[in-house]
Amino acid sequence: MELNFVTQRVMALCFPPGVDAATYRENLREVAQMLQTKHGDSYMIFNLSERRPELSELHRQVAEYGWPETLAPPLDKLCSICKAIDSWTAAQPHNVAVLHSRGDSGDRGGWDRIGVVVSAYIHYSNICRSPEQALDRFAMKKFFDDKIRHLDHPSQKRYVNYFAGLLSGLIQINSSPLGLHHLVLVGSPQLRPAGGCRIFVRVYQGMVPVWTSAVYSVDDRAKYTVISPEMVLQLRGDILIKCYHCESATTRQVVFRVQFHTCAVSDPVLSFPRQDLDDACDDMRFPMDGGVELHFSASSLGQDQAAAPLRVDRAPDPVQRWNSYEAFYAGGADQTGALPQGRLVAGRRSRERPGQTSMELNFVTQRVMALCFPPGVDAATYRENLREVAQMLQTKHGDSYMIFNLSERRPELSELHRQVAEYGWPETLAPPLDKLCSICKAIDSWTAAQPHNVAVLHSRGDSGDRCLRH
Repeated sequence: MELNFVTQRVMALCFPPGVDAATYRENLREVAQMLQTKHGDSYMIFNLSERRPELSELHRQVAEYGWPETLAPPLDKLCSICKAIDSWTAAQPHNVAVLHSRGDSGDRGGWDRIGVVVSAYIHYSNICRSPEQALDRFAMKKFFDDKIRHLDHPSQKRYVNYFAGLLSGLIQINSSPLGLHHLVLVGSPQLRPAGGCRIFVRVYQGMVPVWTSAVYSVDDRAKYTVISPEMVLQLRGDILIKCYHCESATTRQVVFRVQFHTCAVSDPVLSFPRQDLDDACDDMRFPMDGGVELHFSASSLGQDQAAAPLRVDRAPDPVQRWNSYEAFYAGGADQTGALPQGRLVAGRRSRERPGQTSMELNFVTQRVMALCFPPGVDAATYRENLREVAQMLQTKHGDSYMIFNLSERRPELSELHRQVAEYGWPETLAPPLDKLCSICKAIDSWTAAQPHNVAVLHSRGDSGDRCLRH
């Protein structure tokens, strides 16, 4: 385990791959004791890796911003991380941010994610912070040069450059969707003993697979392989394209990965030479003059590309169905990629007893909480849990919190809480439009009235397994 200062008020906490669960938890406990002794409640963990229950158990304030290790984070998540670190450290002069990453693989395990965030935050600080903080920028640059040295994955560099371009205004945002007509593989990776390869392509939008190609047999002398969706793929936002070589009916290996964001694409053809492709950039089996072209126009293919011969196997193949990121996102991280926000889970509380479901109290922001009771909680348990929440809120916030009840009016709420605003509606329906406007305006007015005011969104479930109103 390594704990390093990035600046005087930003730390990096990194666990390399191979650390067993018991060692990880013990080290995390030691770090928690040190941070709480030195900083009290004035530090926050920014988790850049997979969501882990030990973090929120041992640390009072944890902001979740995880993404798979070898990938670049979604562009808006990168923006959110930098803004959240800046907001937290600017809120109080003693506040400290701790970047946490637990490595999954490789010899740099964990440091890649920290490197991406530090790189982006250097650009953010250049634009958004005061000249007086020039020393922090120097410290971040020195930390990066000494500890990270470079980003291994071209897509991570690309996303940091996107972020820098958006901050400086050099990149003009294109918000329109792009229609992918063709993917052209330039050159032939030599992945078979006799040369050539047998490949298929999978396209992810916001980490959700949206299209998988048939399997293409590529000759060892092929100059171009044109892979075309059956229908034009309308893409918007964060896009990941992965190409696999089918070694057998049960095994596959990655040929290349590439990530891009449609907001930065303005030309009908987007080209990635070998050095800009993840995995392929370090693989000598991929041709030195090879690359990938994405064609967003039906007429952008060259004559020699359009005439390239194809051998296509459209029979279903088991190795095509595996989703590389299913396990990561099953743990609770953002899956859609459509403007995901970091989740602040500070002092999460739950109650669970045999035969009864749990109550959950979570932070949405530092001053907005979500209190959810799933269906099946009996009246006595509901009232007892509600009383415990009331005691905790009154102890911590006094009269500076208000309950916004989104479900059926319940007498226990007004009996146990001094300030309750009623905005309920039937669970599986949408609220009336004017009520939705009123709720948002009321939350904003309440939190803006005093700097210590806190809003608590209350919902008791009627059916199903989710708090739909929240």
